[in-house]
Amino acid sequence: MLCWRRGAYRYCLHASRGTMREEAGHRGRDSDIPENSICSGCKPSETRQYLSSTVYIDKAYKRPRPAGTSTLSRYDIYSLPVNMHFLSLSLAGLSASFALAHTSNPNLLCTSESQPNPIRNTYPNDVTGTINGTTAIVPIPYSVARSVIPSQYGILTKAYEELIPGFPKDMYPAVFQGLLDHDVGMGALIRIPDFQRVALKYPFVDRINDGYSSFIYSAPQLISATNAIALAGSAMYGETHPGNFDPSCNAYAYDGSKDKTYLTVYEAPGTKALGSSPKFDTHFQTVSSIAYSQHVFVNMTNQPSFGSNGSTCDNYITLYNTTVTQGKYAPVSVKGTVKVVSPYYPQSATLNAYGYRMDNSFIERNNVPCENLKGYSGTGPGDR
Repeated sequence: MLCWRRGAYRYCLHASRGTMREEAGHRGRDSDIPENSICSGCKPSETRQYLSSTVYIDKAYKRPRPAGTSTLSRYDIYSLPVNMHFLSLSLAGLSASFALAHTSNPNLLCTSESQPNPIRNTYPNDVTGTINGTTAIVPIPYSVARSVIPSQYGILTKAYEELIPGFPKDMYPAVFQGLLDHDVGMGALIRIPDFQRVALKYPFVDRINDGYSSFIYSAPQLISATNAIALAGSAMYGETHPGNFDPSCNAYAYDGSKDKTYLTVYEAPGTKALGSSPKFDTHFQTVSSIAYSQHVFVNMTNQPSFGSNGSTCDNYITLYNTTVTQGKYAPVSVKGTVKVVSPYYPQSATLNAYGYRMDNSFIERNNVPCENLKGYSGTGPGDR
């Protein structure tokens, strides 16, 4: 069982259907609870949210939150050593983690239109998959970036000024990503359900204080509320919130024509149907070209990532040379707006964004000591 905290509530992920174990502060007894019932000790509105035949989240037991605890952070890991970035799985935790993740139908919760993972057999010992969606550069004031990135780490302004000649001196290139992670797993046997995620990220951070190795800082993000494995894994790295996505199970939806797309994200349990205010509301349209080359995105999306939690980094490799990013699936230039509110950006804002709508294969190596990624750059051979 894996428990973590959001606000004043403890969330628990259980491996057995309909069974809840009461945690510290209670008598520690097991109680069988019928499916879709109100959980013992919860408010009437806090119904159990079942995620699949073997996995559910139980929103239970309102308890005080210790001072200094983040909004959503790792809290009491018992028998499920999950450790993934947006589902980061360490080899040490595979057997227990995938006891939950590997169902008879891994896409039971979400069926998308994305292409199959073309590199599963090329890298059988690594976590691989595809990420379909929009990745865009969002120019923001340098002062805002400095307020978000932890103060102990410098910003490598020279690195992005060389990569993007003419970039305004008082601005900083944040990165927006609204993605669908698809066909993710390790080798032929281990798979987990698709999920969506959205965030602003902050590249060119001097994480190991050597003056030149660029890392990307992951600020608070939203991940599909229906994917407990992804939520738990992301929380290992930093602040994470469960979200409801419109559209669900796809990276974007067409907005009146095939030249325009949108992605709107609500913090769960909010939805469009409930009249909730979105945390991200993004709109993009196809353009003939943008000011930033794909080379810029290759650099940014392959910087090792880290968050506010833990001391290790995620060696997340985004490939641009596999079959899902070539030919008829080649990246499409887009520009648009990202409307975002706190805590995903310091204040409510509508930001201009310029990037690519694309599908990429990825390789992920988790819990790497950040110092081991000194000077890291580049991608692998893909499936060619």
